[in-house]
Amino acid sequence: MNVYFSALAQKELQEAVSYYDEISPALGDELLREVEQAKSNILSFPFAWSSAGKEQRKYVLPRFPYLIIYKVYCDRVVVAAFAHQHRLPEDYINRK
Repeated sequence: MNVYFSALAQKELQEAVSYYDEISPALGDELLREVEQAKSNILSFPFAWSSAGKEQRKYVLPRFPYLIIYKVYCDRVVVAAFAHQHRLPEDYINRK
């Protein structure tokens, strides 16, 4: 099983990394490390995190104010959104 980011989720992640890189390249790197750890955790325990919408779940990054909104399929996990916690849920819940 693998984790795949939708095109929009990948764009959101890149925007967040760019934002933190402007503050400090070390912060951008730390965000990427945290996302990699999140992917590993999600693969190990895909149903451990809260429900977010009908079929989606959300993983809250511990250090950064972001959520990973994902859906579990039998052979893969698809990230639909990499969302800032201050965004309205309607912006990302139930994305496909």
